[in-house]
Amino acid sequence: MKRITVPTLVVTGNEDWPCLLPGLLMKQNIPSAALSVIPNSGHAINIEEPEEYNRIVSDFLAQVESGRWPQRDPRAVSASITGMRN
Repeated sequence: MKRITVPTLVVTGNEDWPCLLPGLLMKQNIPSAALSVIPNSGHAINIEEPEEYNRIVSDFLAQVESGRWPQRDPRAVSASITGMRN
């Protein structure tokens, strides 16, 4: 996953327990990934919250089309909540 450079958007509902950790894994390992978690939604977020889902996907597509989708700065990835090193 660390070699994936295409713009990536991971969208999950916070009640979709089987997909929460995989979503975090993808966010941590794909340098071009963003993670959006929709509250009080399950696996069918596009059906449960269509307006929110469509807004998020539309914003993603607009950023990609305009060339504004970023690659994550590797310094942002830290095992520490404070960013401090041992």
